[in-house]
Amino acid sequence: MGRKEGKMEEFDEKRMFERFNMLCKGHLTKDSEEIDMRIKDVSGKGLGFLTSKLLEVGDRLMIRIEMKRTQELVDVTGEVVWWEPYDPSTYSVGFNLDMTSWTKISKILAQ
Repeated sequence: MGRKEGKMEEFDEKRMFERFNMLCKGHLTKDSEEIDMRIKDVSGKGLGFLTSKLLEVGDRLMIRIEMKRTQELVDVTGEVVWWEPYDPSTYSVGFNLDMTSWTKISKILAQ
């Protein structure tokens, strides 16, 4: 099965929550592999992040966010909904959070 690339523009009109810039480190876990990533933005139901790992639309992931200010680690789960090349070695990824992660993200947004 080939890679399915989704475009961010396809999801902009569907966005229900405001997106906030938030630069912090994180790690994603896919198939027991832990991969470094950088969160670039967050909303009430999703994340935007950068990673060197090519992911597929529909991939289920666990993401551990390292909060800059508090050093707190926040674990969230969800699904890749789009990706696009960011530069030759990095991908920009859109990620929808599972409902169980919404309250965790709302606490982050309240800080």
